[in-house]
Amino acid sequence: RERERERETKRRRRRKMARGKKPERVPEGVEFPLSDDGRRSTMGFNAGAFEAAVKPVDMDLAAKIKQEAPKWRKKYSKYVVANVEISSKSTKNALAIANAGLDYLHDNMVFIRNERS
Repeated sequence: RERERERETKRRRRRKMARGKKPERVPEGVEFPLSDDGRRSTMGFNAGAFEAAVKPVDMDLAAKIKQEAPKWRKKYSKYVVANVEISSKSTKNALAIANAGLDYLHDNMVFIRNERS
């Protein structure tokens, strides 16, 4: 699935160049994954990371984050505070949140070299 998205990104880049538009930069190194619309959205990815991080400790908070993901740019600050508050309640919470967040990042970030992931 990721390869198909990468191919589609390359096709779009070629079409833009044919129309005289500035081509997108070639992805290289650690990159955000492609979203369903073919872009590398940081806001949606960050909301997903926060949701995944708090889910093992607070399912209700994770559900709220998921619900507000489309508005993440304006809503994220209260979830950063909530994440810190929950994490600071115990070492167990802090480690569970940190590990779940890192697992999400490891599972979803992509590494690209020579236009291949």
